[in-house]
Amino acid sequence: MVGKMSATLVMVGILVLVSSFSAFAVTEISFITRAWDGAFEEIVEKFNLEFQGRIHVDAEIVASGGQIIDRAILQTLAGNPPDVIYQTFTGDLIANELIVDVTRFVNSDPALRDDFVPAMLDVFKYGGRYFGIPMGAYGAWAVVYNRVRLAESGLSEPAETWTWSDFIETARRLTHDTSGDGTPDLWGVANNQPNAWHDGWLLQNDSTYYDWDNNTWFPHTDRAVEALTFQRSWFAEYGFATRSRSEFLNGNAGMLISQQDTLASLKSLDLGAVNLPANRSREIGVKSWGLYMGNTGDPARMEASWEFMKFAVGALSQMRFTKTSGYLSGRTSVLSDPTYADFVRQEGLGLGIDVWIPEVARYGRGYPFAPGRSAFWSLTSRLTQRVENMEMSPLELIEQVRQESNQHSAEVAAKIAEVLGR
Repeated sequence: MVGKMSATLVMVGILVLVSSFSAFAVTEISFITRAWDGAFEEIVEKFNLEFQGRIHVDAEIVASGGQIIDRAILQTLAGNPPDVIYQTFTGDLIANELIVDVTRFVNSDPALRDDFVPAMLDVFKYGGRYFGIPMGAYGAWAVVYNRVRLAESGLSEPAETWTWSDFIETARRLTHDTSGDGTPDLWGVANNQPNAWHDGWLLQNDSTYYDWDNNTWFPHTDRAVEALTFQRSWFAEYGFATRSRSEFLNGNAGMLISQQDTLASLKSLDLGAVNLPANRSREIGVKSWGLYMGNTGDPARMEASWEFMKFAVGALSQMRFTKTSGYLSGRTSVLSDPTYADFVRQEGLGLGIDVWIPEVARYGRGYPFAPGRSAFWSLTSRLTQRVENMEMSPLELIEQVRQESNQHSAEVAAKIAEVLGR
């Protein structure tokens, strides 16, 4: 009897230990993202339910992308780096090793890796290594046009092979001063996106805004000047452009320079879309938000982080996120899924599926975010309008952007070095 009781007690003890071990075996990971009207909260909730008892994600929602970077640095200072972040401007974090190389994870799942639109995945490729995966592609430019306006001006729809000269001629013929007061009532093109020149026209001019191999801004100064001068000519020389996007929405502009994420509000018009007109090249720049893994140095947390990253780019998660953000999935299986495609069209994003994604597949060039990119983006947005207004020259803008972006990058690097005690 005593022997049986002892054996029973031993078994109970083992079960208690196993139960206790299981309770402590849950891998806790942290996730920082900006607010997307509850989309990520829902994704995290569903993930935690599916992986209950194994992995638990604690999400921190912040107000902006800039705050994500600040939080990543502060948490590293506190000795507990974030496990996963959702961000775009990550060049400084990668250059300073706050985000880790996830190539082994990406290559461990060839089906997932090869399912991403190649140019979108390339956004996360630095020196031939992957540092994240795309979720929420938003950044390739296209020209959306009003078919009625083109027909009224006796114009055919633009061909895929059109050039900068074709674009100028089309915009000029779409511009009309019906009242005779010297100001167009019908505009050729609406462009409220001044940064289109370096993410669009510069690549169409066979160059780029940053050379990662040599850590150089605007490696081809002459081509950068030419691209910016081309955009300035719409306002300063030809006068066929307006910065008011509402003019296009109201039917008073024939074309719109647009990114995929702006298309939802255009569904009331009879629209077509075409890739950007080319000069020396037909490449278009592709940008994407994405999921990155923090440098925790903990293998268990890294494995758990990868599980969450894969879950977040799945079909159901992407549908929820697309509804909230307007950003499309970067995965071909999701994009071609009839349920997702129908949902996207109902949301008014059909042009994204029918035009933008094929354009990216044919001409897309995914280039990673450079150190200092956040400063670069806001600076060029502000200064480009000064160039368009003839208040400064294209070359002056380029030199100022080089200086201030490098300065910003150095300041971030110094801040990170101080945090890490380097």
